[in-house]
Amino acid sequence: MVQTLKEVLKAAQLTFDLQVRDMVVARPDLPYRDIGRVFGVSYDVVQRVVNEFGLRGKRKTGPKATKTQQEAV
Repeated sequence: MVQTLKEVLKAAQLTFDLQVRDMVVARPDLPYRDIGRVFGVSYDVVQRVVNEFGLRGKRKTGPKATKTQQEAV
């Protein structure tokens, strides 16, 4: 069966999105920015995948910055 370029690109993007999704689920300790660096994509791409698969709110958030930590930055 002959596939169009659009179908090939859609399949490739789905495969990539599934890999990103698996990393987000498997590594809740990594921030989205670091996951994006692993795949060579931006934070926004990771967010798009998270929203696409309904993963928002499934991960624990990190510790909140205290006032002394914020002043040090």
